[in-house]
Amino acid sequence: MNPAPLAHPRLLYDCFEHSARLHPGRVAVDVPPGPDRAQRTLVTYRQLQEQVEALAARLGSFARPDVVIGVLLPRSSHWVYVAQLAVLKAGGAFACIDPSFPDAHVQAVLDDSEMSVLLTDAQGLARIRESALRVGHVIDVAAPSLASQ
Repeated sequence: MNPAPLAHPRLLYDCFEHSARLHPGRVAVDVPPGPDRAQRTLVTYRQLQEQVEALAARLGSFARPDVVIGVLLPRSSHWVYVAQLAVLKAGGAFACIDPSFPDAHVQAVLDDSEMSVLLTDAQGLARIRESALRVGHVIDVAAPSLASQ
């Protein structure tokens, strides 16, 4: 089956949506077992798109052309893809911050890019609460039904 060509301009999120429409049941993200995770995580295009849509809706007015949204998530989590795609769908820009960076480095990136929103997970939330990290709004990507922190 030859998929219909995408209309121009082709943005990354458009390519993802096109694939999700064509192959909703296929695996979009495969995170193998590793030192920090016992089981393989398989996420279909349909599941990924649903999570992206929910997070993009939560971003609301945060995602603007003049705002950089931080993504503080491990590369070994499928949530990093959800966060990136959600920011793009919402019309924003993102910068990834490696959770292994020390707090001083994370804060320097937050300050330098003037991030007022940070997307993270439960570990990131706990780290922010226990540290001196300063950021305006923190959103737990894995808990879409919860309000922003």
